[in-house]
Amino acid sequence: MTQNGRRCSVLLLAIVLALSVLEGEPPVDAQGRGTLSGIVTHVADGDTLDITANGQTYTVRLDGIDAPEGGQAFGREARVQLRVLAFSKPATATVLDRDRYGRTVARVIVAGRDLSEEMVRAACRARTGSQAATSRAVGRSVRGAALAVSERS
Repeated sequence: MTQNGRRCSVLLLAIVLALSVLEGEPPVDAQGRGTLSGIVTHVADGDTLDITANGQTYTVRLDGIDAPEGGQAFGREARVQLRVLAFSKPATATVLDRDRYGRTVARVIVAGRDLSEEMVRAACRARTGSQAATSRAVGRSVRGAALAVSERS
């Protein structure tokens, strides 16, 4: 192989590697914040979903909640609830951070409703059966999440 051929191969490899690293990264500013709008194409569990926008799929973790995993108690129910709320629907995600697994952490809005808040509401309803108790718990959760977000800023 000629020296020009090697240079072209190295350049092509560098471009392919750069594109593979960038794939799945949401459009964000220097502080790691931005907005992503697309369709929810997959619900992994009660706090993680995929949003597809402009031909790219982004894995997004809902900010402010930690739902049980599939093998844990109520994990299946949490996934089903998030799927009912979001699957195949338009979503807007306000990107806030990245978690330790590299997932985008965001506040996700579907049909004008914050999915983190809706998941807390659903969990409270399932546990207490009381609308008043649900409203108090959601208020505490939302205030706590707002405080955590303001501390990150």
